[in-house]
Amino acid sequence: MKYLLLPFTFIGYVVYYAVIMIYYLLYSVYYTRRIHWLEKHRDEATAAAYARSKGVELSRRCYRWFGMKPEIEGFENLPKDRNYLIASNHLSAFDAATVYGFIAPEAFFIVKKEIATYPLLGVLAKRMAVFIDREDPRQAVYALRKAMEHLRNGDILALFPEGTRSLDGHIGPFAKGSLRIAMMTKTWIVPMVVTGNENIMPKGTVFIKRAKVKARILPPVDPKAFKNEEELIEQIRQSMISVLEALKKQG
Repeated sequence: MKYLLLPFTFIGYVVYYAVIMIYYLLYSVYYTRRIHWLEKHRDEATAAAYARSKGVELSRRCYRWFGMKPEIEGFENLPKDRNYLIASNHLSAFDAATVYGFIAPEAFFIVKKEIATYPLLGVLAKRMAVFIDREDPRQAVYALRKAMEHLRNGDILALFPEGTRSLDGHIGPFAKGSLRIAMMTKTWIVPMVVTGNENIMPKGTVFIKRAKVKARILPPVDPKAFKNEEELIEQIRQSMISVLEALKKQG
């Protein structure tokens, strides 16, 4: 068992986990109130900047509380003179924490609307993400327009082109239209592959295990080099699959 506690007994883990959850709830209450206070007595920009700083801090703590830190390769592939769109495979709720905490703290993620109901995360996401409702076509169109607005304003965007998390650790088919905004705005795409997050908190469980997490940032792809989105998706997906297999072999 890879739980993080001194003799790492199950009871010890449960106690430690309960302490972390209580701390998180108190942390959530305090910073939620603080963000709302800043929004009311200062301005939205101040509240948004403060929320982002706490979101990045929480992303890092999610790993450090359980004795983990992702091993990340390929920082040299992040463009320094332009904005870009990060396209990552999706394994667990920790994937966004990998990006925010260790790769692109200034990014805006496209996330499912249900995140808005989570304690503190919802408050942070309202200022660090674009919500999309996959069951509501009209809202989805609005969300994509908002995402394109971020790209045209020079912001960094991040998304999971599969549209949902993988249950077996492999990269599934990309959702149709998942990279269309990059083609429409002529924004470079930076593919990213992560492995290990699926072992931290498997779908259907609330318990967290310590796991070895690795990520690799691939060279950027210019969508203008492709005739259509289908070719673009195929190229990026196949390159991500190859890199994922290589990372898994490294162990």
